[in-house]
Amino acid sequence: MIRILIIQAGQRSAKSCPGRDTKSRFMVKEIKKKESKDLKLDILDLAVEDVDRVIRPCKGCVGTAGGFHCHWQCTCYGPGSGGEKLSDVMHDEKVYDRLEAADGILILTPINWFSITSSLKLFLDRIVCASETLTKAEAVVLTNNDIKNPLKTSKLEQSGKYDYMLKNHLEGKVAAFWAQGDNGADDYAKGDYPDTFGDISRQRFFDKTNSNPRTAIDPAVRQLKYSGIYVPEELIITKIRNEGNDYSENDKTFKKDKKFISSATELLDALVGEIYLRKLKKEIQS
Repeated sequence: MIRILIIQAGQRSAKSCPGRDTKSRFMVKEIKKKESKDLKLDILDLAVEDVDRVIRPCKGCVGTAGGFHCHWQCTCYGPGSGGEKLSDVMHDEKVYDRLEAADGILILTPINWFSITSSLKLFLDRIVCASETLTKAEAVVLTNNDIKNPLKTSKLEQSGKYDYMLKNHLEGKVAAFWAQGDNGADDYAKGDYPDTFGDISRQRFFDKTNSNPRTAIDPAVRQLKYSGIYVPEELIITKIRNEGNDYSENDKTFKKDKKFISSATELLDALVGEIYLRKLKKEIQS
């Protein structure tokens, strides 16, 4: 069986003040139809629904003593992490366990203000603990259960004796991105941009040399690659639709755009194919 963790990173929700779900949420529903006995789809939905459900921000522990101070799974929040009992999606919903169990990760995000959503940024920041770190259990042993003591963790880092224990905990997994933007819909439809917008025009807004959806998600792609996660270029799909239409019209029409919808379901197929191919190569090599 192939297991895919799907991250729905759009924040709009019909149950909150937007009054309508994000396009990414609709895409996940379409993708979910492809689940079978050989394909398990696990959904992490980051839409905001005005409930006490948040991803807590990364505290930047890695900047203290690298992977000797930042641990897998994140020890900044959750039971046993310095007495803090704060609610946190990453621990409460066992996201780290789900990442470990997955063969692949499929991320669907709109482009908000030339970048990924703030919820997806929080998620990605909180998986920095997967990159060249000790496990919590290892940290407990090496620090005598004083895992956030900067004097002890800095000494471990500077000694170099335990560098061999550092690990990319999600290494070898495969990720895919589906990102979409609407070019600001009908904002400044007549071209009456404010002076502060400088030489950026509607014609250049999402072209190949400026802020297109691909460059908007590039930092996220690089972060996953830095952690040893494969993100093949062919598994990065970016879409722009309904340039010049108003927001409400865009919401009404996108569900009729078969090519737009199939781009997400076909990306799932491509991700599964890539995972099968890598598994096959590994079996042959062994």
